[in-house]
Amino acid sequence: MDTIRVAKQLLSRESFSELLPYLAYDDEHKVYALDDGIGFIMECSPLSIAGADFISAIRGILESGVIPSGTCLQFMMLSTTDVKSTLDQYVLLREMKFGNNLYTEFCKKRKEFYLKGTKESILTGFDHVIRDFRMFISAKLPIEIRTPDEFKKAKDKVVEIKITMAQALKTSSLYPRIVSEEQLVFLLKRLINPSHDVEAAPRCDPSIPLKDQVVYADSNIQIEKDHLLIDGKYCRSFTINQYPEEWDISQGASFIGDSIENLKQIPANFFISLNCIVQDQIAAEKRIKKLSMSVNYQAFGAAAKFIPDILKKKASFDHILAAMSEKEQLIKANYHFFVYANDMEHLQQLTSTIKSIYRNMGIILQDDTYINLPLYLQSLPLGLIMESHNELKRYKTLTTQAVAELIPCQADWKGTGTPALLLLSRRGQLMTLDLFDNRQGGKNAIVVAGTGAGKSFFVNEVVVSYLGLGDKVWVIDVGGSYKKIAEIFDGDFITFGSNSKVNINPFTKIKSYKELQEEHMSVLKNMIAQMASPNNPITDIELSYIEEAIGESF
Repeated sequence: MDTIRVAKQLLSRESFSELLPYLAYDDEHKVYALDDGIGFIMECSPLSIAGADFISAIRGILESGVIPSGTCLQFMMLSTTDVKSTLDQYVLLREMKFGNNLYTEFCKKRKEFYLKGTKESILTGFDHVIRDFRMFISAKLPIEIRTPDEFKKAKDKVVEIKITMAQALKTSSLYPRIVSEEQLVFLLKRLINPSHDVEAAPRCDPSIPLKDQVVYADSNIQIEKDHLLIDGKYCRSFTINQYPEEWDISQGASFIGDSIENLKQIPANFFISLNCIVQDQIAAEKRIKKLSMSVNYQAFGAAAKFIPDILKKKASFDHILAAMSEKEQLIKANYHFFVYANDMEHLQQLTSTIKSIYRNMGIILQDDTYINLPLYLQSLPLGLIMESHNELKRYKTLTTQAVAELIPCQADWKGTGTPALLLLSRRGQLMTLDLFDNRQGGKNAIVVAGTGAGKSFFVNEVVVSYLGLGDKVWVIDVGGSYKKIAEIFDGDFITFGSNSKVNINPFTKIKSYKELQEEHMSVLKNMIAQMASPNNPITDIELSYIEEAIGESF
Protein backbone atom coordinates (compact mmCIF):
# COMPACT_ATOMS: atom_id res chain seq x y z
CA MET A 1 0.00 0.00 0.00
CA ASP A 2 2.90 2.34 0.77
CA THR A 3 4.26 1.77 -2.73
CA ILE A 4 0.91 2.68 -4.27
CA ARG A 5 0.58 5.78 -2.07
CA VAL A 6 4.08 6.98 -2.95
CA ALA A 7 3.45 6.33 -6.65
CA LYS A 8 0.26 8.42 -6.49
CA GLN A 9 2.14 11.23 -4.79
CA LEU A 10 4.84 11.16 -7.47
CA LEU A 11 2.31 11.16 -10.31
CA SER A 12 -0.12 13.66 -8.83
CA ARG A 13 -0.05 17.15 -10.31
CA GLU A 14 -2.36 20.06 -10.85
CA SER A 15 -3.54 20.55 -14.41
CA PHE A 16 -3.61 24.05 -15.80
CA SER A 17 -6.86 23.20 -17.58
CA GLU A 18 -8.58 22.91 -14.19
CA LEU A 19 -8.25 26.68 -13.87
CA LEU A 20 -10.24 27.24 -17.07
CA PRO A 21 -14.08 27.44 -17.18
CA TYR A 22 -14.87 26.06 -20.67
CA LEU A 23 -17.08 22.93 -20.75
CA ALA A 24 -19.12 22.60 -23.96
CA TYR A 25 -20.63 24.49 -26.90
CA ASP A 26 -24.30 24.61 -27.88
CA ASP A 27 -24.09 24.88 -31.67
CA GLU A 28 -27.83 25.49 -32.06
CA HIS A 29 -27.89 28.62 -29.89
CA LYS A 30 -24.17 29.51 -30.31
CA VAL A 31 -23.48 29.70 -26.56
CA TYR A 32 -20.95 28.10 -24.22
CA ALA A 33 -21.64 26.11 -21.07
CA LEU A 34 -19.09 27.11 -18.41
CA ASP A 35 -18.16 26.06 -14.90
CA ASP A 36 -19.80 29.19 -13.56
CA GLY A 37 -22.41 30.18 -16.11
CA ILE A 38 -23.33 30.52 -19.78
CA GLY A 39 -21.86 32.90 -22.34
CA PHE A 40 -20.93 33.68 -25.92
CA ILE A 41 -18.00 35.20 -27.82
CA MET A 42 -18.08 37.41 -30.90
CA GLU A 43 -15.17 38.50 -33.07
CA CYS A 44 -15.45 42.02 -34.45
CA SER A 45 -13.53 44.04 -37.01
CA PRO A 46 -11.39 46.67 -35.25
CA LEU A 47 -12.19 50.25 -36.16
CA SER A 48 -9.60 52.46 -37.82
CA ILE A 49 -11.17 55.43 -36.06
CA ALA A 50 -13.78 55.20 -33.30
CA GLY A 51 -16.16 58.03 -32.55
CA ALA A 52 -19.65 58.96 -31.45
CA ASP A 53 -21.33 56.06 -33.28
CA PHE A 54 -19.30 53.49 -31.37
CA ILE A 55 -19.87 55.21 -28.02
CA SER A 56 -23.59 55.39 -28.73
CA ALA A 57 -23.70 51.67 -29.62
CA ILE A 58 -21.90 50.61 -26.44
CA ARG A 59 -23.98 52.87 -24.24
CA GLY A 60 -27.08 51.50 -25.93
CA ILE A 61 -26.01 47.97 -24.97
CA LEU A 62 -25.10 48.79 -21.38
CA GLU A 63 -28.11 51.03 -20.73
CA SER A 64 -30.70 48.90 -22.57
CA GLY A 65 -31.90 47.12 -19.45
CA VAL A 66 -31.41 43.78 -21.21
CA ILE A 67 -28.15 42.95 -19.42
CA PRO A 68 -28.80 41.92 -15.80
CA SER A 69 -26.56 42.84 -12.87
CA GLY A 70 -23.66 40.46 -12.38
CA THR A 71 -23.13 39.95 -16.13
CA CYS A 72 -19.46 39.84 -17.08
CA LEU A 73 -18.49 41.66 -20.28
CA GLN A 74 -15.01 41.58 -21.81
CA PHE A 75 -13.58 43.61 -24.67
CA MET A 76 -10.27 42.22 -25.95
CA MET A 77 -7.79 43.51 -28.51
CA LEU A 78 -5.31 40.81 -29.48
CA SER A 79 -2.00 41.29 -31.28
CA THR A 80 -1.07 37.98 -32.92
CA THR A 81 1.41 36.82 -35.54
CA ASP A 82 -1.13 34.47 -37.16
CA VAL A 83 -0.78 35.75 -40.72
CA LYS A 84 0.15 32.51 -42.50
CA SER A 85 -3.33 31.91 -43.94
CA THR A 86 -3.32 35.35 -45.59
CA LEU A 87 0.15 34.74 -47.03
CA ASP A 88 -0.94 31.31 -48.29
CA GLN A 89 -3.87 32.91 -50.09
CA TYR A 90 -1.51 35.50 -51.59
CA VAL A 91 0.59 32.73 -53.14
CA LEU A 92 -2.40 30.54 -54.09
CA LEU A 93 -3.96 33.28 -56.24
CA ARG A 94 -0.84 33.15 -58.47
CA GLU A 95 -0.49 29.36 -58.44
CA MET A 96 -4.09 28.94 -59.59
CA LYS A 97 -3.41 31.19 -62.57
CA PHE A 98 0.10 30.21 -63.66
CA GLY A 99 1.30 27.28 -61.54
CA ASN A 100 4.99 27.64 -60.80
CA ASN A 101 6.46 30.55 -62.72
CA LEU A 102 8.38 33.76 -62.07
CA TYR A 103 5.41 35.49 -60.41
CA THR A 104 4.70 32.55 -58.11
CA GLU A 105 8.33 32.20 -57.06
CA PHE A 106 8.47 35.91 -56.36
CA CYS A 107 5.41 35.63 -54.08
CA LYS A 108 6.76 32.55 -52.30
CA LYS A 109 9.95 34.42 -51.42
CA ARG A 110 7.92 37.32 -50.12
CA LYS A 111 5.83 34.95 -48.04
CA GLU A 112 8.99 33.50 -46.44
CA PHE A 113 10.29 37.01 -45.80
CA TYR A 114 7.05 38.08 -44.11
CA LEU A 115 6.87 34.92 -42.00
CA LYS A 116 10.38 35.72 -40.82
CA GLY A 117 9.06 39.16 -39.95
CA THR A 118 6.58 37.67 -37.47
CA LYS A 119 9.51 36.55 -35.31
CA GLU A 120 12.04 39.36 -35.78
CA SER A 121 12.17 42.85 -37.18
CA ILE A 122 12.49 43.06 -40.96
CA LEU A 123 13.53 46.73 -40.80
CA THR A 124 16.68 48.31 -39.45
CA GLY A 125 16.66 51.09 -36.88
CA PHE A 126 13.55 50.01 -34.98
CA ASP A 127 11.54 46.90 -34.16
CA HIS A 128 8.80 46.18 -36.67
CA VAL A 129 6.95 42.88 -36.20
CA ILE A 130 4.37 41.70 -38.73
CA ARG A 131 1.05 40.78 -37.12
CA ASP A 132 -2.71 40.90 -37.14
CA PHE A 133 -4.91 42.79 -34.69
CA ARG A 134 -8.15 41.05 -33.72
CA MET A 135 -11.01 42.17 -31.49
CA PHE A 136 -13.21 39.91 -29.36
CA ILE A 137 -16.25 40.70 -27.23
CA SER A 138 -17.59 38.14 -24.77
CA ALA A 139 -20.47 38.10 -22.33
CA LYS A 140 -21.12 35.68 -19.48
CA LEU A 141 -24.16 35.32 -17.28
CA PRO A 142 -22.85 33.85 -14.00
CA ILE A 143 -25.36 31.34 -12.70
CA GLU A 144 -25.35 28.10 -10.78
CA ILE A 145 -27.20 25.53 -12.89
CA ARG A 146 -29.14 23.01 -10.81
CA THR A 147 -32.01 21.91 -13.07
CA PRO A 148 -32.69 21.71 -16.84
CA ASP A 149 -35.28 24.47 -16.48
CA GLU A 150 -32.71 26.79 -14.91
CA PHE A 151 -30.29 26.04 -17.74
CA LYS A 152 -32.96 26.80 -20.38
CA LYS A 153 -33.97 30.04 -18.68
CA ALA A 154 -30.34 31.19 -18.44
CA LYS A 155 -29.64 30.16 -22.02
CA ASP A 156 -32.65 32.11 -23.32
CA LYS A 157 -31.44 35.20 -21.46
CA VAL A 158 -27.91 34.89 -22.89
CA VAL A 159 -29.34 34.50 -26.40
CA GLU A 160 -31.37 37.69 -25.87
CA ILE A 161 -28.21 39.54 -24.77
CA LYS A 162 -26.34 38.15 -27.79
CA ILE A 163 -28.98 39.38 -30.25
CA THR A 164 -29.11 42.83 -28.61
CA MET A 165 -25.33 43.23 -28.69
CA ALA A 166 -24.99 41.99 -32.28
CA GLN A 167 -27.60 44.44 -33.57
CA ALA A 168 -25.97 47.38 -31.77
CA LEU A 169 -22.44 46.47 -32.89
CA LYS A 170 -23.52 46.23 -36.54
CA THR A 171 -24.61 49.87 -36.46
CA SER A 172 -21.05 50.96 -35.66
CA SER A 173 -19.43 48.87 -38.44
CA LEU A 174 -17.86 46.27 -36.14
CA TYR A 175 -19.37 43.39 -38.17
CA PRO A 176 -19.75 40.92 -35.27
CA ARG A 177 -19.63 37.16 -35.95
CA ILE A 178 -19.95 34.31 -33.50
CA VAL A 179 -16.79 32.46 -32.43
CA SER A 180 -17.37 28.70 -32.82
CA GLU A 181 -15.87 26.05 -30.57
CA GLU A 182 -13.12 25.25 -33.11
CA GLN A 183 -12.23 28.92 -33.33
CA LEU A 184 -12.22 29.28 -29.54
CA VAL A 185 -9.98 26.25 -29.06
CA PHE A 186 -7.59 27.64 -31.69
CA LEU A 187 -7.59 31.04 -29.97
CA LEU A 188 -6.99 29.59 -26.51
CA LYS A 189 -4.20 27.37 -27.79
CA ARG A 190 -2.45 30.47 -29.11
CA LEU A 191 -2.92 32.34 -25.82
CA ILE A 192 -1.99 29.45 -23.51
CA ASN A 193 0.71 27.75 -25.61
CA PRO A 194 2.51 30.77 -27.15
CA SER A 195 5.67 28.83 -28.11
CA HIS A 196 3.78 26.18 -30.08
CA ASP A 197 2.87 26.49 -33.75
CA VAL A 198 -0.90 26.27 -34.14
CA GLU A 199 -1.61 26.55 -37.85
CA ALA A 200 -5.25 25.51 -38.25
CA ALA A 201 -8.45 25.40 -36.25
CA PRO A 202 -8.51 21.96 -34.59
CA ARG A 203 -11.37 19.50 -34.61
CA CYS A 204 -13.03 19.32 -31.22
CA ASP A 205 -13.98 16.13 -29.39
CA PRO A 206 -17.53 16.55 -28.01
CA SER A 207 -16.93 13.85 -25.37
CA ILE A 208 -14.15 15.89 -23.72
CA PRO A 209 -14.60 19.26 -21.95
CA LEU A 210 -13.28 22.11 -24.08
CA LYS A 211 -10.87 23.20 -21.34
CA ASP A 212 -9.10 19.83 -21.59
CA GLN A 213 -8.47 20.37 -25.32
CA VAL A 214 -6.58 23.66 -25.21
CA VAL A 215 -3.41 22.92 -23.19
CA TYR A 216 -0.55 20.96 -24.77
CA ALA A 217 0.95 18.19 -22.65
CA ASP A 218 4.43 19.74 -22.76
CA SER A 219 3.26 23.27 -21.93
CA ASN A 220 3.86 24.51 -18.42
CA ILE A 221 3.33 27.64 -16.40
CA GLN A 222 5.71 28.96 -13.77
CA ILE A 223 4.63 31.68 -11.35
CA GLU A 224 7.14 34.32 -10.26
CA LYS A 225 6.71 37.44 -8.16
CA ASP A 226 6.42 39.91 -11.03
CA HIS A 227 5.92 37.75 -14.11
CA LEU A 228 4.75 34.40 -15.46
CA LEU A 229 6.70 31.90 -17.54
CA ILE A 230 4.09 30.43 -19.92
CA ASP A 231 5.27 27.78 -22.35
CA GLY A 232 8.73 29.34 -22.47
CA LYS A 233 7.51 32.94 -22.85
CA TYR A 234 8.12 35.59 -20.20
CA CYS A 235 4.82 37.33 -19.51
CA ARG A 236 3.74 40.30 -17.42
CA SER A 237 0.48 42.02 -16.50
CA PHE A 238 -0.15 45.74 -16.24
CA THR A 239 -3.20 47.52 -14.88
CA ILE A 240 -4.01 51.22 -14.65
CA ASN A 241 -2.88 52.91 -11.46
CA GLN A 242 -3.88 56.42 -12.51
CA TYR A 243 -6.37 57.47 -15.16
CA PRO A 244 -5.98 60.75 -17.08
CA GLU A 245 -8.05 63.72 -15.92
CA GLU A 246 -9.36 64.23 -19.46
CA TRP A 247 -9.89 61.61 -22.12
CA ASP A 248 -11.29 61.22 -25.61
CA ILE A 249 -11.90 57.93 -27.39
CA SER A 250 -9.62 58.98 -30.26
CA GLN A 251 -6.65 58.74 -27.88
CA GLY A 252 -7.39 55.02 -27.52
CA ALA A 253 -5.91 54.48 -30.98
CA SER A 254 -2.50 54.53 -29.24
CA PHE A 255 -3.34 51.63 -26.88
CA ILE A 256 -1.53 49.29 -29.30
CA GLY A 257 1.34 51.65 -30.16
CA ASP A 258 1.81 55.00 -31.83
CA SER A 259 0.36 55.31 -35.33
CA ILE A 260 3.09 57.71 -36.47
CA GLU A 261 6.35 57.29 -34.53
CA ASN A 262 8.37 54.17 -35.36
CA LEU A 263 10.11 54.00 -31.98
CA LYS A 264 6.84 53.94 -29.99
CA GLN A 265 5.78 50.44 -30.98
CA ILE A 266 5.24 47.21 -29.02
CA PRO A 267 7.25 44.51 -30.89
CA ALA A 268 5.66 41.45 -29.28
CA ASN A 269 2.42 39.53 -29.00
CA PHE A 270 0.08 40.99 -26.42
CA PHE A 271 -3.56 41.45 -25.57
CA ILE A 272 -5.57 44.18 -23.91
CA SER A 273 -8.76 43.34 -22.07
CA LEU A 274 -11.28 45.73 -20.57
CA ASN A 275 -13.11 43.53 -18.06
CA CYS A 276 -16.51 44.84 -16.94
CA ILE A 277 -19.02 43.68 -14.34
CA VAL A 278 -22.54 45.12 -14.55
CA GLN A 279 -23.65 46.42 -11.14
CA ASP A 280 -26.94 46.35 -9.29
CA GLN A 281 -27.77 49.96 -10.10
CA ILE A 282 -29.91 50.61 -7.01
CA ALA A 283 -27.25 49.29 -4.62
CA ALA A 284 -24.45 51.02 -6.55
CA GLU A 285 -26.30 54.34 -6.49
CA LYS A 286 -26.81 54.12 -2.72
CA ARG A 287 -23.12 53.32 -2.21
CA ILE A 288 -21.96 56.21 -4.42
CA LYS A 289 -24.25 58.72 -2.71
CA LYS A 290 -23.06 57.60 0.71
CA LEU A 291 -19.41 57.93 -0.27
CA SER A 292 -20.12 61.27 -1.92
CA MET A 293 -21.65 62.68 1.27
CA SER A 294 -18.58 61.62 3.24
CA VAL A 295 -16.18 63.21 0.72
CA ASN A 296 -18.25 66.41 0.56
CA TYR A 297 -18.10 66.72 4.34
CA GLN A 298 -14.31 66.35 4.27
CA ALA A 299 -13.92 68.72 1.31
CA PHE A 300 -15.53 71.59 3.22
CA GLY A 301 -13.81 70.76 6.50
CA ALA A 302 -10.32 71.22 7.89
CA ALA A 303 -9.10 67.97 6.30
CA ALA A 304 -9.11 69.62 2.87
CA LYS A 305 -6.10 71.72 3.84
CA PHE A 306 -4.01 68.64 4.62
CA ILE A 307 -5.37 66.21 1.99
CA PRO A 308 -5.48 68.01 -1.40
CA ASP A 309 -6.76 64.86 -3.17
CA ILE A 310 -10.09 65.23 -1.39
CA LEU A 311 -11.10 67.99 -3.81
CA LYS A 312 -10.28 65.70 -6.75
CA LYS A 313 -12.36 62.94 -5.18
CA LYS A 314 -15.24 65.36 -4.71
CA ALA A 315 -15.05 66.39 -8.37
CA SER A 316 -15.03 62.72 -9.38
CA PHE A 317 -18.12 61.92 -7.32
CA ASP A 318 -19.87 65.02 -8.64
CA HIS A 319 -19.18 63.81 -12.18
CA ILE A 320 -20.55 60.33 -11.44
CA LEU A 321 -23.70 61.72 -9.79
CA ALA A 322 -24.28 64.03 -12.76
CA ALA A 323 -23.89 61.08 -15.14
CA MET A 324 -26.33 59.01 -13.10
CA SER A 325 -28.87 61.81 -13.35
CA GLU A 326 -28.55 61.44 -17.15
CA LYS A 327 -29.48 57.74 -16.86
CA GLU A 328 -25.92 56.43 -17.23
CA GLN A 329 -25.22 53.09 -15.56
CA LEU A 330 -22.38 52.20 -13.19
CA ILE A 331 -19.90 49.48 -14.18
CA LYS A 332 -17.01 47.89 -12.31
CA ALA A 333 -14.16 47.84 -14.80
CA ASN A 334 -10.51 46.82 -14.99
CA TYR A 335 -8.16 47.67 -17.87
CA HIS A 336 -5.56 44.91 -18.24
CA PHE A 337 -2.52 44.73 -20.54
CA PHE A 338 -0.73 41.37 -20.90
CA VAL A 339 2.47 40.94 -22.94
CA TYR A 340 4.53 37.92 -24.10
CA ALA A 341 8.34 38.31 -24.30
CA ASN A 342 11.11 36.01 -25.53
CA ASP A 343 13.36 36.39 -22.47
CA MET A 344 13.76 38.49 -19.33
CA GLU A 345 15.77 41.20 -21.07
CA HIS A 346 13.11 41.47 -23.77
CA LEU A 347 10.41 41.67 -21.07
CA GLN A 348 12.19 44.54 -19.31
CA GLN A 349 12.53 46.43 -22.61
CA LEU A 350 8.84 45.91 -23.38
CA THR A 351 7.88 47.04 -19.87
CA SER A 352 9.71 50.32 -20.35
CA THR A 353 8.22 50.86 -23.82
CA ILE A 354 4.63 50.06 -22.81
CA LYS A 355 4.75 52.32 -19.75
CA SER A 356 6.24 55.15 -21.82
CA ILE A 357 3.53 54.87 -24.51
CA TYR A 358 0.77 54.97 -21.91
CA ARG A 359 2.41 57.76 -19.93
CA ASN A 360 2.26 59.91 -23.06
CA MET A 361 -1.52 59.36 -23.00
CA GLY A 362 -1.71 60.46 -19.36
CA ILE A 363 -2.16 56.88 -18.09
CA ILE A 364 0.11 55.50 -15.37
CA LEU A 365 0.46 51.71 -15.52
CA GLN A 366 1.53 49.56 -12.60
CA ASP A 367 3.24 46.17 -12.50
CA ASP A 368 1.03 43.54 -10.89
CA THR A 369 3.07 41.54 -8.42
CA TYR A 370 1.81 38.20 -7.12
CA ILE A 371 -1.48 38.43 -9.04
CA ASN A 372 -0.28 37.96 -12.63
CA LEU A 373 -1.91 34.53 -12.91
CA PRO A 374 -5.45 35.46 -11.76
CA LEU A 375 -5.38 38.61 -13.89
CA TYR A 376 -4.28 36.57 -16.91
CA LEU A 377 -6.91 33.87 -16.39
CA GLN A 378 -9.72 36.36 -15.88
CA SER A 379 -8.80 38.30 -19.01
CA LEU A 380 -9.20 35.25 -21.25
CA PRO A 381 -12.55 35.29 -23.12
CA LEU A 382 -15.35 34.25 -20.72
CA GLY A 383 -12.77 33.87 -17.95
CA LEU A 384 -13.95 36.80 -15.81
CA ILE A 385 -15.38 35.87 -12.40
CA MET A 386 -18.00 38.21 -10.94
CA GLU A 387 -16.65 38.13 -7.39
CA SER A 388 -13.07 38.86 -8.48
CA HIS A 389 -13.21 42.65 -8.15
CA ASN A 390 -13.32 42.44 -4.36
CA GLU A 391 -10.19 40.28 -4.09
CA LEU A 392 -8.03 41.73 -6.87
CA LYS A 393 -8.49 45.38 -5.84
CA ARG A 394 -7.96 46.47 -9.44
CA TYR A 395 -11.49 47.48 -10.42
CA LYS A 396 -12.82 51.03 -10.64
CA THR A 397 -16.42 52.21 -10.71
CA LEU A 398 -16.97 53.87 -14.09
CA THR A 399 -19.94 55.28 -15.94
CA THR A 400 -21.10 53.72 -19.20
CA GLN A 401 -19.71 56.71 -21.11
CA ALA A 402 -16.25 56.19 -19.55
CA VAL A 403 -16.37 52.45 -20.27
CA ALA A 404 -17.29 53.05 -23.92
CA GLU A 405 -14.35 55.45 -24.35
CA LEU A 406 -11.84 53.06 -22.76
CA ILE A 407 -12.68 50.00 -24.86
CA PRO A 408 -9.69 48.84 -26.96
CA CYS A 409 -11.47 48.87 -30.31
CA GLN A 410 -9.09 50.73 -32.64
CA ALA A 411 -6.35 49.23 -34.79
CA ASP A 412 -4.83 49.68 -38.23
CA TRP A 413 -6.84 49.14 -41.40
CA LYS A 414 -6.63 45.54 -42.65
CA GLY A 415 -7.29 46.33 -46.30
CA THR A 416 -9.97 45.29 -48.76
CA GLY A 417 -9.81 41.50 -48.30
CA THR A 418 -8.28 40.12 -51.50
CA PRO A 419 -4.45 39.88 -51.29
CA ALA A 420 -3.65 41.23 -54.74
CA LEU A 421 -1.08 43.39 -52.96
CA LEU A 422 0.39 43.07 -49.46
CA LEU A 423 1.10 46.17 -47.41
CA LEU A 424 2.29 46.78 -43.84
CA SER A 425 1.20 49.46 -41.41
CA ARG A 426 3.57 51.29 -39.10
CA ARG A 427 2.37 49.08 -36.23
CA GLY A 428 2.92 45.90 -38.25
CA GLN A 429 -0.62 45.13 -39.40
CA LEU A 430 -0.57 43.01 -42.56
CA MET A 431 -2.92 44.64 -45.08
CA THR A 432 -4.45 43.14 -48.21
CA LEU A 433 -5.36 45.41 -51.10
CA ASP A 434 -7.20 44.90 -54.37
CA LEU A 435 -8.22 48.00 -56.33
CA PHE A 436 -11.17 46.01 -57.73
CA ASP A 437 -12.67 45.04 -54.34
CA ASN A 438 -14.89 48.12 -54.20
CA ARG A 439 -18.44 46.74 -54.14
CA GLN A 440 -19.90 50.23 -54.47
CA GLY A 441 -18.32 50.67 -57.89
CA GLY A 442 -15.49 52.95 -58.95
CA LYS A 443 -12.18 51.20 -59.58
CA ASN A 444 -10.00 54.29 -59.43
CA ALA A 445 -7.06 54.94 -57.11
CA ILE A 446 -4.50 57.67 -56.59
CA VAL A 447 -1.01 57.50 -55.12
CA VAL A 448 0.01 60.63 -53.23
CA ALA A 449 3.43 61.32 -51.70
CA GLY A 450 6.22 63.87 -51.69
CA THR A 451 9.05 63.98 -54.20
CA GLY A 452 11.31 60.96 -53.84
CA ALA A 453 9.02 59.23 -51.33
CA GLY A 454 8.56 56.14 -53.51
CA LYS A 455 5.49 56.67 -55.69
CA SER A 456 7.05 55.04 -58.76
CA PHE A 457 8.45 52.24 -56.63
CA PHE A 458 4.97 51.51 -55.25
CA VAL A 459 3.34 51.63 -58.69
CA ASN A 460 5.96 49.12 -59.88
CA GLU A 461 4.72 46.86 -57.07
CA VAL A 462 1.12 47.36 -58.24
CA VAL A 463 2.10 46.46 -61.81
CA VAL A 464 3.95 43.27 -60.82
CA SER A 465 1.13 42.20 -58.48
CA TYR A 466 -1.56 42.43 -61.16
CA LEU A 467 0.63 40.85 -63.82
CA GLY A 468 1.00 37.92 -61.43
CA LEU A 469 -2.80 37.60 -61.36
CA GLY A 470 -2.97 37.37 -65.15
CA ASP A 471 -4.21 40.92 -65.72
CA LYS A 472 -3.09 43.24 -68.51
CA VAL A 473 -1.41 46.46 -67.40
CA TRP A 474 -0.82 49.70 -69.33
CA VAL A 475 1.36 52.45 -67.86
CA ILE A 476 1.49 55.96 -69.33
CA ASP A 477 4.44 57.86 -67.90
CA VAL A 478 6.86 60.69 -68.59
CA GLY A 479 10.36 59.28 -68.21
CA GLY A 480 11.72 55.76 -67.99
CA SER A 481 10.67 54.62 -64.52
CA TYR A 482 8.99 51.49 -65.88
CA LYS A 483 11.45 50.51 -68.62
CA LYS A 484 13.31 47.96 -66.50
CA ILE A 485 10.13 46.23 -65.30
CA ALA A 486 8.92 45.99 -68.91
CA GLU A 487 12.17 44.25 -69.86
CA ILE A 488 12.08 41.84 -66.91
CA PHE A 489 8.52 40.67 -67.64
CA ASP A 490 8.77 40.70 -71.46
CA GLY A 491 6.55 43.71 -71.85
CA ASP A 492 6.57 46.39 -74.55
CA PHE A 493 8.18 49.74 -73.76
CA ILE A 494 6.97 52.28 -76.31
CA THR A 495 8.55 55.72 -76.55
CA PHE A 496 6.85 58.58 -78.39
CA GLY A 497 9.05 61.30 -79.84
CA SER A 498 10.18 63.04 -83.01
CA ASN A 499 12.33 60.06 -83.97
CA SER A 500 9.80 57.41 -82.93
CA LYS A 501 8.42 55.08 -85.61
CA VAL A 502 5.33 54.33 -83.49
CA ASN A 503 2.26 56.45 -84.11
CA ILE A 504 -1.26 56.46 -82.69
CA ASN A 505 -4.27 57.46 -84.76
CA PRO A 506 -6.75 59.11 -82.32
CA PHE A 507 -9.60 58.60 -84.83
CA THR A 508 -9.34 54.78 -85.02
CA LYS A 509 -12.32 54.01 -82.77
CA ILE A 510 -14.51 56.97 -83.79
CA LYS A 511 -17.26 55.82 -86.16
CA SER A 512 -19.10 59.04 -87.10
CA TYR A 513 -18.78 62.80 -87.16
CA LYS A 514 -21.65 63.04 -84.65
CA GLU A 515 -19.82 60.71 -82.23
CA LEU A 516 -16.68 62.82 -82.67
CA GLN A 517 -18.48 66.02 -81.72
CA GLU A 518 -20.57 64.62 -78.82
CA GLU A 519 -18.13 62.23 -77.13
CA HIS A 520 -14.51 62.77 -78.15
CA MET A 521 -13.93 66.37 -79.26
CA SER A 522 -13.17 67.82 -75.81
CA VAL A 523 -10.50 65.18 -75.15
CA LEU A 524 -8.93 65.37 -78.60
CA LYS A 525 -8.65 69.15 -78.78
CA ASN A 526 -7.07 69.40 -75.32
CA MET A 527 -4.64 66.60 -76.16
CA ILE A 528 -3.54 68.29 -79.41
CA ALA A 529 -3.35 71.66 -77.66
CA GLN A 530 -0.96 70.17 -75.13
CA MET A 531 1.15 68.70 -77.94
CA ALA A 532 1.18 72.00 -79.83
CA SER A 533 2.09 74.14 -76.84
CA PRO A 534 3.38 72.02 -73.92
CA ASN A 535 4.73 74.98 -71.93
CA ASN A 536 2.37 77.89 -72.65
CA PRO A 537 -1.44 78.03 -72.31
CA ILE A 538 -3.60 78.04 -75.44
CA THR A 539 -6.01 80.92 -75.97
CA ASP A 540 -9.71 80.36 -76.58
CA ILE A 541 -9.40 81.45 -80.23
CA GLU A 542 -6.49 79.05 -80.79
CA LEU A 543 -8.49 76.25 -79.18
CA SER A 544 -11.39 76.94 -81.55
CA TYR A 545 -9.02 76.71 -84.56
CA ILE A 546 -7.78 73.34 -83.27
CA GLU A 547 -11.36 72.09 -82.94
CA GLU A 548 -12.15 73.25 -86.48
CA ALA A 549 -8.99 71.52 -87.81
CA ILE A 550 -9.92 68.25 -86.10
CA GLY A 551 -13.37 68.35 -87.68
CA GLU A 552 -11.93 69.03 -91.13
CA SER A 553 -9.34 66.24 -90.77
CA PHE A 554 -11.99 63.67 -89.79
